[in-house]
Amino acid sequence: MIGNTNREGLFNVRQFNLEPSIVAKYNENPEYYVPTSYNIFNDPSKVKEVADVMRNVYFHGENMTSDEKDEFANFQTDAGYKFSTDRFVKLYAQKSKDPIYYYQFSYDGALNFIKTFLFLKGYKGAAHADDIFYLFKPGFPELVFPSNYAFEVRKRNLRMWANFVKTG
Repeated sequence: MIGNTNREGLFNVRQFNLEPSIVAKYNENPEYYVPTSYNIFNDPSKVKEVADVMRNVYFHGENMTSDEKDEFANFQTDAGYKFSTDRFVKLYAQKSKDPIYYYQFSYDGALNFIKTFLFLKGYKGAAHADDIFYLFKPGFPELVFPSNYAFEVRKRNLRMWANFVKTG
């Protein structure tokens, strides 16, 4: 089983908030729009082509601005996380006869502690590693009322994983 959260790239928005100069760095260095996992850096024309596509898709063909944090999160989610996961799933499916199960965790609730710790609660979705707290209790107090719906989501998530372990 493999998966992602729906807004993995929110994790990177914290860097965006702490280091506003990142906007200028991306605009001055279009190759920053191309993840290293694409393995195309030996071909500068391909790097430029992919960088242009990324800027068109996520930033409307313009330079990134400091107001485009949601767009930056979407870009980081797709290019930095989902691309690698998708590539792995495809390679695995080609090489193995075993089934592979692919999930996306998107619940945005009181146990999304990564967003809380990174001061990103104002953003929608589940950040990188927010799904962990719907599988395991953290080693710190959960300052959430027991009646909060997030605990029901945790229970269902645990049941889903347990059923997967039992039956595949």
